[in-house]
Amino acid sequence: MRKTKFKKTLSLMMAFVVALTMAFVMVPQRALAAFDFFYAWSDGAVNTENRGAETPDASGGFTSPVDDLSKVVQYDSATKTLTLENANLDDLGIDVSGITIVIKGTCNIKIVSLMDLNSNMVTGTKIKMEAGSKLVISEMYIDADSDKHSEQVKPTDAGWSSIWTNYVTIDGGTVNGDTIQATTGDSGSGNSGSGNSGSGNSGSGESGSGNSGSGNSGSGESNSGNSGSGNSGSGDSGQGGSDAGNSGSSGNQNNTPVKTGDSVQESGKTKEDSPTYKVTSTEEDKKTVTYEKPADNAQGTETIKAKVTLTDGNEYEVTGISEDAFSSFEGKDKIQKIVVGDNVTEIGANACKGMTGLKEVDTGKNTRNIGKGAFSGCTGLSKLKYGDNLEIIDDEAFLGCKSLSSLTLGKKVKKIGRKAYYECGKLKKVTIKSTKLTSKKKVGANAFGKINKKAKFKVKMSKKDAKKCKPKTIKVFKNKKIGYVKTWKVS
Repeated sequence: MRKTKFKKTLSLMMAFVVALTMAFVMVPQRALAAFDFFYAWSDGAVNTENRGAETPDASGGFTSPVDDLSKVVQYDSATKTLTLENANLDDLGIDVSGITIVIKGTCNIKIVSLMDLNSNMVTGTKIKMEAGSKLVISEMYIDADSDKHSEQVKPTDAGWSSIWTNYVTIDGGTVNGDTIQATTGDSGSGNSGSGNSGSGNSGSGESGSGNSGSGNSGSGESNSGNSGSGNSGSGDSGQGGSDAGNSGSSGNQNNTPVKTGDSVQESGKTKEDSPTYKVTSTEEDKKTVTYEKPADNAQGTETIKAKVTLTDGNEYEVTGISEDAFSSFEGKDKIQKIVVGDNVTEIGANACKGMTGLKEVDTGKNTRNIGKGAFSGCTGLSKLKYGDNLEIIDDEAFLGCKSLSSLTLGKKVKKIGRKAYYECGKLKKVTIKSTKLTSKKKVGANAFGKINKKAKFKVKMSKKDAKKCKPKTIKVFKNKKIGYVKTWKVS
């Protein structure tokens, strides 16, 4: 009797396990997948498929992975209509002329490129705004001079408005800074055009505030944050300890105590002849600072020291370069070379972004992380030396460095971000010494997109490492997701 009950119980348990296994197997793969980029093909397919030499009509990388591509991106190849719905993209590349981009909901795109894989400018691009929709674009890449070299244009640049008159047509929306807002639907109707606009309430209440001017159009996205507050007016200009200690008085120059968070210069110097450093630690055995911005008269070669003596008479190690350190410096175009000290381990996001006069960089032997966009838009950068301890090259780190022709990835490099070398049109020689780039996840989407079509990638390792790692590394760099084209040579 007991044996019979045991057998029945065991049979029921096995049946349950089999049923559960089958149910899991039958779950649609789409529900289990996550997509961090997409290709839109000429046959209307939207996927992550590698089609060898075939070029997609459009492609993009998501800010964070999406579970269902069809809910975010659709493409009608017959009409060349790309529809984006509540999409957040790091980049969107339009590779054929005549595409219409339909925007539904709220979409954010950091970079839009109107350059095809042959570095030709695409034409006839239209953005159609559905009712109540909104699109925010941080920057665009165009070829205004028709010289097959892309030009980075931001909302704050003089050439931004010309994009919407010369290169892109807007249907059903208006441009205000980085934001394109639909003229119909939730955002613009009601108070803006009728009744309240012209009479009585024109100057107050209805017309200037509410739906028409505030929210997406004038505040928040366009004028606040980076533009006027924070970095621009406070701190260095007139408030607190920044101006009152460092700029005019000599009291801080003679063994004046400093504390964590202070922005100070080297002992006995002023902002004119000393970089500004931010104190990150005052511990007795670990006094550290980050390089915050150059001296006012900086030009030519800027050497970031390994150690500096501050106004308290103590010596501090310089362990990092702050975000926007050079990119926000008025005289950045006068700096042609940067040499990074041996104690620096991290170069912050956008640290040297847009330094068009910069020609040469030595990142220092102990730098481990080059931040997002750190050297993007450095169009004159032709010489780049990495240290042996570099591990991470973040998203867009060298995007648009169109004078860069060669580089060497050291043994410890373990991650290359999205569009890290995107549109480095002259990049033709890449030497790979790393044994850690053996998985497709280690190199981001379009990391080498739109570099020289005849680029040569050479994997150089010891015989022992090559036996284990070289085939996998070659496979990674022959993946179309990173920008690979058949004319590359990877060996």
